Amino acid sequence: MYEYLYEGLQFRPMRVSLQTINKLSVEKGIIVQQQYPRDILKDSALSEILNQNRLLISIVRPLLYKVFSLFSNKANLLLLTDANGYIIDLISSPEILLSCFNNGIMLGTCMDYFSLGTNAISLSKYEKGTISILGKEHFCHILQSFNCLATPINLGMNIIGFLDISTFEPSDLVHLSSVIFLLAELIKSRFSYDSYKLNFNNDKDNLKSDIHSLKESKITFFGKIIVNSNFLFTIKEIEILYEMYMKKSPADIVKKLCITSNTFKTHLRHIYQKLNVCTIDDCFVKIDNLLGLN
Repeated sequence: MYEYLYEGLQFRPMRVSLQTINKLSVEKGIIVQQQYPRDILKDSALSEILNQNRLLISIVRPLLYKVFSLFSNKANLLLLTDANGYIIDLISSPEILLSCFNNGIMLGTCMDYFSLGTNAISLSKYEKGTISILGKEHFCHILQSFNCLATPINLGMNIIGFLDISTFEPSDLVHLSSVIFLLAELIKSRFSYDSYKLNFNNDKDNLKSDIHSLKESKITFFGKIIVNSNFLFTIKEIEILYEMYMKKSPADIVKKLCITSNTFKTHLRHIYQKLNVCTIDDCFVKIDNLLGLN
């Protein structure tokens, strides 16, 4: 039934990882028929972990809501956990959230193997990378309706949290893999930038360096324009915007993107119209606003 997914789906876990996490789950007393997570933080413990991750939550939540609003399938579930796998935010339709709550998937729930067996987050935590897992590969029956992707949010050499996108449709995992990768990159760059502003607000030299690093990241540029923009740019227009933003000449852009000068001028005219600007300087001001650099 899922053979085509094994060929086209990226980020498959190593078989030895599945076997290892399954074995560890059994050793911790997790059973296939388990109806509820074993570890759920409550009251002061939950408040403490939410407070410790308030910056991460404040950065990720708007992005998750933006991504969820673009899903045609509102049964998808988005999870954010801390570095230890405890849920610190979750977004879906009211019906899905109610079902999750009834099964113990809520704020404070630990998604690691000793609480809920083998799942995308416990595997991602074990492999320290992006993981896709099909419903039947979950250890506990209560998770087997979902097909999931999980990825760590890396900040330097440290993992500061995990993202999970869960869907009822296994075929959705193919395109959602690029979504979750892009989200993690956006969060990483935004978290670095906000942390920097919080700690070095008056250091303009460092700020200049930080902005420069953001400009140089193409995936960050594309992601921020797509997620933060209501201008409905085409991919080609975003490519041209990026090259212009990197101070490339029209001749260099035409050559690199294999387009004619007239095509470049047409795209540029559309970009100006969408941004409601008349000059390249005004265009860059609008782009800086979209990137959060003003």
